[in-house]
Amino acid sequence: VGTIAMFAAQAHLISGSYLAWGDVVDIRSGQWWLARLAAIGLFALFIPARSFLASTPGRIEIAVAGLAVFAVVAAGGHAVAGDDVLLGFVSTVVHLAAMALWLGGLLLLVVGVPRAWFWWTASQFSPWALGAVVALAVTGSANAWRQLGSLDGLTDSAYGRWLVIKLLLVVAVVTVAFFSRRMSRSDDDEPAPAVEGDAALVAVGAAAAEVQEPPPALRRTVVLEVAGIALILMATAGLVNSPPPPSAATTESASVVVGDRIVQVELEPAVTGGTERHVYLSSPSGGLDRADEITVEASLPAADLGPLDVEVVPAGPNHVIGPAVDLPVAGLWTFEVAARFGEFDQVIFTVQIPVSD
Repeated sequence: VGTIAMFAAQAHLISGSYLAWGDVVDIRSGQWWLARLAAIGLFALFIPARSFLASTPGRIEIAVAGLAVFAVVAAGGHAVAGDDVLLGFVSTVVHLAAMALWLGGLLLLVVGVPRAWFWWTASQFSPWALGAVVALAVTGSANAWRQLGSLDGLTDSAYGRWLVIKLLLVVAVVTVAFFSRRMSRSDDDEPAPAVEGDAALVAVGAAAAEVQEPPPALRRTVVLEVAGIALILMATAGLVNSPPPPSAATTESASVVVGDRIVQVELEPAVTGGTERHVYLSSPSGGLDRADEITVEASLPAADLGPLDVEVVPAGPNHVIGPAVDLPVAGLWTFEVAARFGEFDQVIFTVQIPVSD
């Protein structure tokens, strides 16, 4: 549902229609969102197949399918931007899996476990939750440092500020989880009570035992953990929608003013062999009409290259992206941006950006 909402919102931003998904698929992120929907759809086929849980091979297949969903999500986001892409990709997959394990287990404790099973299940889940929290801390720290590069990025960028909010929420939730774990450990050796019903659940239990009601405090701390994780997910949404701080060594941008119109061209990274280009049109007054067409040409006069047509796709009002721009030679490149407003009004902007090997 979330991915579908992302598609609709981006389609409306690009073309004004929530149903113009074809325009979204033209963008790299939209292609990965489509792949994510396909992966989620395939994984959903396992949901009614409860018999898979009764066998080890079945559980392994479900785990692999879940990791495949996380891999698709990681491949379409910040994980593959910046330095150390492999580290970012692996860390993000582990991070997503750990969060799913922690949040999924807590939700099952709150709404899916019979009262007779709650105490025993909480004690069995406790070590898994601890491992998930450790994995979240390690992978989150690795990704944060990879994206920020220095402590200055914590306060100098929206990405860093959202990260600080998320870290504070994580510390609060882990504190609550510590007390939950202490309470659940007090009866780690308590056998699971036998219950009528699903054979897969009964197979997990040990010999029959008297039902022991969990202390109300344990249920309250588990509910607090779930609520805290919901806030963490909100902070994560803000983090994902904030661009990581650009590296001064790899990202270059330049702006030029023509009349009452401004164009900004950004290369990320500004290197040969492959880059992503963003072109933004704006006005000092903030009241610029939407351009009907934006085209871009690139040339390197020093090497007598160009002009080369650069394919761009719309990414919003007066914003286009060149998702796969290949600049073959390092040097001071010239970019000519033509913005057409109506049939007879066209403005040409010329900017120069250095590109390195």
